Amino acid sequence: MGYSTTSNLSNSLRRHYNDRYYRAFEQDFAPILDELDEAPDEPTPGTGWFFPFYLSTPDNTRVAAEGGPINTTSQRREVQGQVNAVEFVAWLQISELLKNTGAKDGAWNGGELKRQMDEATKRVTMLMQRMFTISHGTGRLAVINAPTVTTNTFVAKAPECVTNLMRGDRIDVYNLDTGGAIQLQDRTITAINRSTNTVTFSGAAASLTANHGVYKTGDYGRGVNGIHGLIDNGPITDNVHGQSRTTYPDLQSQVYSANATTPGTPAALTEDRMRVVNDAIWMEGGHDVDQVWVNKGVMNAFFEISTGNRRYTMERSSGTTQFHLGYKEGDALWSYDKGDITIKANPSIPARTMYFVSLKSTFYKNTVKKLGWLDEGGSVLRLTPSTTSGISFDLAWTAIIYAACNISCIAPIWNGRLDDILDHSVAHD
Repeated sequence: MGYSTTSNLSNSLRRHYNDRYYRAFEQDFAPILDELDEAPDEPTPGTGWFFPFYLSTPDNTRVAAEGGPINTTSQRREVQGQVNAVEFVAWLQISELLKNTGAKDGAWNGGELKRQMDEATKRVTMLMQRMFTISHGTGRLAVINAPTVTTNTFVAKAPECVTNLMRGDRIDVYNLDTGGAIQLQDRTITAINRSTNTVTFSGAAASLTANHGVYKTGDYGRGVNGIHGLIDNGPITDNVHGQSRTTYPDLQSQVYSANATTPGTPAALTEDRMRVVNDAIWMEGGHDVDQVWVNKGVMNAFFEISTGNRRYTMERSSGTTQFHLGYKEGDALWSYDKGDITIKANPSIPARTMYFVSLKSTFYKNTVKKLGWLDEGGSVLRLTPSTTSGISFDLAWTAIIYAACNISCIAPIWNGRLDDILDHSVAHD
């Protein structure tokens, strides 16, 4: 028979995978969750957290004539805002046999149960990252750009593009952002071409209509607050914490176009237009913009105008010049009024968009329960209720990771946005 080889005894050899293969081909960084740690936390007990929007102080002043009367006494202008916690949840279900055979040496990277827990944790974290960035109270993640006819693909419209879609997402499509009818239900995103913003989905081919919205399956209309809706002046959402921006214009953020002559048409980023947004915030009484948030396309646009004529340092020891291109985190700074403001990249920020954020002075986290595995009796695993008539449980386990939280902004007027920036990387302008 000859000597033993890896070929004729291949079934006896255990397959080994290095831990680096454990990482899926998907986005797994959530910068907005780190940034929100700098905002104070106000829990939302009972029916929610209520707070006043102070629109103006009472004007009980005048330049009086000697011995003359005072005017009629006015009152401060205020209106009540409200924010409620939203539940974020992810789960896993695993059979008793797989839990046991997939333990220790039976599965790589710590066992099958650990792997599924890691996957669920990452997925719910990425959902929070996307919702706290792109949501405006309806849960919309993307918009259909153009009509499709009997196909399994669609192109996502700028500025949202595909920045908030991930492979493996289960999606629905609705014809209206609120009060709409479902057009496509429970399909899985199987591929995303980010160079063309083209999305491929599972199931039968479908015909879709331009400007229809894409949502997580079953989550249409969920009231998550996101930067996209909180820093706005009405076109994205008129409602902010239960109040109308039309009725109360003081709840509108400072929103400008990079194109001063033809708003809506993308134009190159300029320092002047950045100053216009910051000036508008400053003149409304806001002076605490502490961060600027962009995607990589707008970050590149910023470097295009800030690089200028490059100068390189001559190294005395070697007698040669180091040619250093590119940048690292923290290199991008915007100077205004009291100091430097760091420009930070966020993959979920829409294309062509730059946000001027007064994070520490106007934003709050609203946490009822921090993200964690639901623990009952010291175990995160619970027997799974059976779907078979007359049987109480399946021989399988369910574990749920859960958070109840939201974010809020008590002064949208002291935050700003610059739209219509030429974006070569994301919108492919």
